[in-house]
This record gives sequence, C-alpha cells and structure tokens, in this order.
Amino acid sequence: MRDKFVEIKLKFPSDLTIVDLRSWVVNQLNKKGEPLRWAITSIQTPINNGLDSDIKIEAILITD
Repeated sequence: MRDKFVEIKLKFPSDLTIVDLRSWVVNQLNKKGEPLRWAITSIQTPINNGLDSDIKIEAILITD
C-alpha cells in the first residue's frame, strides 16, 4: 500500500444538493483510490446559474 497526494478538478453538477456533496466527493475519490484525507480547496461558480461549477479537491489516497 502507498499513499498518494492528488489534486482533482471536478464539475459540480448543478442538480447536486449540498447535503449530498460529501458522498459525491468520496465517490469520485474512490475511483482513484481509498481517501484517507481530503478537502475542497476551491469552488468556482459560473456567471450563469444553470451551468455546473468547477470544484477543486486535494486528497491523500491509499493505493495498491
């Protein structure tokens, strides 16, 4: 097992509620490894509210 630092930029779907944000982020991180620790470091909202926001995640992942 190894740990790995990653910075990931994701599109935050406009239909995702803030209540579901944590589980959505963990799901996205699980695709790359097991999250040990993570943080949202940036959210950039579009000018038009109908579009998805960009979200930046920094994480330590456990990989094989």
